[in-house]
Amino acid sequence: MENQMTELRCERSIDMVVTEIKTICEQVRQYVLVSAVEIGRRLVEAKEMLPHGSWGAWITENFEFSHRQANLFMELFEGYGSDQATLFGAELKSQTFSNLSYTKALKLLALPEEERENFVKENDVDGMSTRELEKVIKERDEALKKAEETDALRAEITENEENIKALKEEREKFDTEKEALSGEVEELKKKLEKAKQSEKNAKEKVKNLQENPEIPEEVMEKITKEASEKAFEEVIDIIAKSKKESK
Repeated sequence: MENQMTELRCERSIDMVVTEIKTICEQVRQYVLVSAVEIGRRLVEAKEMLPHGSWGAWITENFEFSHRQANLFMELFEGYGSDQATLFGAELKSQTFSNLSYTKALKLLALPEEERENFVKENDVDGMSTRELEKVIKERDEALKKAEETDALRAEITENEENIKALKEEREKFDTEKEALSGEVEELKKKLEKAKQSEKNAKEKVKNLQENPEIPEEVMEKITKEASEKAFEEVIDIIAKSKKESK
């Protein structure tokens, strides 16, 4: 019997032992996550049954884990649990999460649910340590924040450019109106100067008439004619009067 055991040990290599240990660790890791998810499922169910305000006392009375740990179990269920509830052979929401450890699964809850599966597929989460995973998630959040800030800055720049464009259009419109008004002002200035000149000429004519009064020709002809007729009538009257006196 001892010889057979010795022969079996001789047939096994150190690589085989390493592979088997890793396999068992992987199975344990998967079992821990699935078990935590299923615990969370039943905690959610229990919380709905319990009267309001009795949840914390119920956890302390029935289990060794804390109230915070109970909340983590429920978060794992909500993040990774499938719709099917079974005591044995429970399944995760996606096989993508099947290789996650309990601690990595908790770290990944920081990601939005709709992005979580793609993140696991695109990154070597299985080959990372929990600390490395936490760092990658932090870098991802910082990159998203910078992208959001960049988008906000671009939006602000675009808005400023549109405002500048609108201001330029307003300036061009103002310049056009100003040019039109300038033309009207010049025209009004010319009319004003012409009116001033006309007023000046009229004043000079009035002054000349006051200093050197002149009777227009037609008026003079009328006056001369009227004077001649009156003088003729006076002469006739004098002659007639003289004749009368002679008699």
